[in-house]
Amino acid sequence: MDRVRGRWERERPAPAHRTHPLLIPLFLLPTIDAEGWLMKREDFIFIIGYQGNVAIIDGKARKKYASYTTRQLAEAGLFKPAFCSALYSQDPKEMEEFLTLFNAAHPGPSYTQEQLSRLFGVFEVPRESMRYKIL
Repeated sequence: MDRVRGRWERERPAPAHRTHPLLIPLFLLPTIDAEGWLMKREDFIFIIGYQGNVAIIDGKARKKYASYTTRQLAEAGLFKPAFCSALYSQDPKEMEEFLTLFNAAHPGPSYTQEQLSRLFGVFEVPRESMRYKIL
């Protein structure tokens, strides 16, 4: 018993699911996909910004275009998601295909991957666990 809490109140132990690591529900653990990323592809390619450690995701675009390949996204004119998709895949051939499609759609000097990273503000897939909010 604790005198501060009152005569009949005891200090209760924390619930087991909060203290024991083996009893944490699986949906609360970060999931790692086949490529080793913590974030799913369809979440990463439709990030429109960040607020602290929270990624803001375009929910309407994600729902409509999540199943599109990199080529289909580029042909639909969604160049930032297509670039993110090629970056997420880590396949040099896919990135070269995207660069070809992007440079064909934009007249003038051709862009490199580094220039498009600066243009779109996307440099790499987040490695750490991150919360996200879908708008």
